This record gives sequence, structure tokens and C-alpha cells, in this order.
Amino acid sequence: MDINNIKWNDKDLIPAIIQDASSFNVLMLGYMSNESLEKTIETNEVTFFSRSKQRLWTKGETSGNKLIVKSIELDCDRDTLLIKANPLGPTCHKGNYSCFASESKNPLSMIYILENLIDKRKKENNKNSYINSLLEKGVKEISKKVTEEAGETAIAAVTNDGRLTDGQGRTVDFRNTVIVMTSNLGSQEIQKLDGLICDQIKETVMFEVNQHFRPEFINRIDEIVVFHALKQNHIKDIAGVQIKILASRLASQEIKLEVSDAAINQLVKIGFDSVYGARPLKRALQKYVEDLIAEQIVNNVISEGDSLKIDHIKKEEILTISV
Repeated sequence: MDINNIKWNDKDLIPAIIQDASSFNVLMLGYMSNESLEKTIETNEVTFFSRSKQRLWTKGETSGNKLIVKSIELDCDRDTLLIKANPLGPTCHKGNYSCFASESKNPLSMIYILENLIDKRKKENNKNSYINSLLEKGVKEISKKVTEEAGETAIAAVTNDGRLTDGQGRTVDFRNTVIVMTSNLGSQEIQKLDGLICDQIKETVMFEVNQHFRPEFINRIDEIVVFHALKQNHIKDIAGVQIKILASRLASQEIKLEVSDAAINQLVKIGFDSVYGARPLKRALQKYVEDLIAEQIVNNVISEGDSLKIDHIKKEEILTISV
């Protein structure tokens, strides 16, 4: 930014809007003179010109709540500055995060406050701090706690009020909704116990669930269903369903699709993974069927009214398509 391009007001000042570089909340508005702007650029700390005291004033010079500059922009009319900064404490002299009340209530402000609280606890290294105990246990334990609290919040909102509020502030009615939550908890144990009766598998998985979630959370769930590991015959059934969906989409464009048993068996062979479930099959369908068809449609090889057949030649990994 070139200071020489600035349009100063009749008092040789320019208004400067201060915005949190992390949350993008507006923190305050101040005025800068040529000298204070130069000092701001030089020191990387926001410095205003005090109109009441008629002198330079560095934000936080007495409180320590400085504003560390991240960027400075001049607006299109060249008469207003936008300064993005990291606040080192409350910006408002009343002790608030922002000088604007609505910004102080912004959810992003709460994230900022939470981040600062966590950072403070980490620096204090208090052994009695629950936050510190989570930090010491690592990401796995932290993510478990976040998942648990988020789930409890959502379930509490639905079971108590029958509604949730989305990120845009809109209320969503959940009174007649069935909520299904999925988890991979115990999946490794299911692989090890393959072949045992369902009750034995469920007992082992429920032990993992009880270790992961608090009783208050589990108590809000009406039913917990334990699924066995997918076998090749299950993957084949899923492949059939996915192909029917694809055939329906093509039919809307007047294109008929036929997939041979040999092609389906090859897709199952490529897409079967006892650990990752049905996701590899989805990728195989996209790579060897959907992408193949899409490429030929784009190249005008396939058009409305055509009939397609997907087949597999032995000893070859790829599938063939004929029109």
C-alpha cells in the first residue's frame, strides 16, 4: 500500500477499521495520521492518533492488549483503511472482545475466546486442569471428547426441544425425525471375532463403546445396533443396487445400460476390502464404469437411444464397454 495514495480528511486523518485476522469480526474503529500509520507499519502494532489527547496512541500501551498487524488495505475510494490484526486481549476499554456488542456475541468470537483459554491453560501447565489432562493425552482423546460433547448437544436439543438451529440461525423441526449415528468403534474387534455369534460380538463392541463415551451420552440413545463385517456376497448385492441407480440415471437420458455377471464379479473383486467396507467398491464403480461411460458421452461415442453393455474379459483388470 502506498501512503501517498491516501485521501486524508480535512484534519489530515483517515478512519481505520480494525478486524480480527482470525475470526474476521470487527473489533473497533480509530483514526490515523500519516505519522501514526507509518509507526503502525514500522512496529507492526496498531497506533492511532488520539483526537482527544492530540497525540499518537498505540493500542494497549497501558493495558498490554495490543493489536498485532497482519495486513493493511486501502478501500476503493482511498479514504478508509481496513487493518486485520491479532488482538492480545480484549479490544474494548470496557473489557469486551470487541467495541461492537453484536460482534462480541458472534459465535466466532467464542471460538477465539476458547482458543485463548486453551492456550492459557497450556502455558500455565496446571496439573489439576482438565484441559491440560486432555492435551497430555493427545489428539485421539481430544477428538473423542469433542465428538461426545457435540453428540450430546445435538441429541439434547432434539429430545428436549424437538428442534435444532443451523449455522444460518434457521430452526429445523426434528420432532418426527429418526436420527441415525454411525461409528467405526469396535470394527477391528469385529474382524478378529468373525464367525462368533452376534451376542459375543456385541458384548465386545459395547465394551469399546462404554470405554469411548460417557454413560450420560449412551443413555440418550434408544438403540445400538452392531453390524457384522461385510462379505463378498454383501458387496455383490451392493454393487447390484449401485448399478441399478446408475442405469436409472442413464435411462433419463434415453441410454440403456446392461452389466454382465462377469463385470459385476470383477468389480466385487476389485472393490472388496474387509477392513474398509463398501467404500472401495464405490471407487471401483466410479473408475471402471462411471468414468468410462462419461468419457464416451463427452467424446460423442455414446448418445441418446444407445444401448450399452459393460463386460469383463478374463485375465484383464479393466472392463470393456460396447455400444
